[in-house]
Amino acid sequence: MKKLRPKKITLVFILSLLLGCSSNQHKDDEIYGAWMYFDNSGMYNEVLIGDDFYITHNDVIGTTASQLLKRRRSSIVISDFDDTPVTYNFQFESDGKLLLWNDLEEFKLTPIKVNIDMKKFANDDFDEMDKYDQGFESRKSSAEGIIL
Repeated sequence: MKKLRPKKITLVFILSLLLGCSSNQHKDDEIYGAWMYFDNSGMYNEVLIGDDFYITHNDVIGTTASQLLKRRRSSIVISDFDDTPVTYNFQFESDGKLLLWNDLEEFKLTPIKVNIDMKKFANDDFDEMDKYDQGFESRKSSAEGIIL
């Protein structure tokens, strides 16, 4: 078995971090990234999921950020607005969509491209927040009328 030199280990580690945090691509079984769905009222919503955050955004509530507490094989646990842990089960469907549900609600999420640094956005970087807001309206306009 070949030993990796420290430079190669560092490069492999950095590349795996960059690929794992990409908000523009979804692997078939990767929950991290950017997603959209229409709720029961027909309102467009976006969800950003990272290693340690779960962010939702729509026109009525705006942006709400929760901490991603745990990721298991088929569920995630996030902190609710009052720091109560909330568990969502998830399952990937054959069409690449993500089904996210618990006893109270169910969402069918579609992967989307969001051209921002999600970690900076999650840490209240104003430039990334502006970029996100500008892109949100465009993504919303192009998605409206789509029946999912």
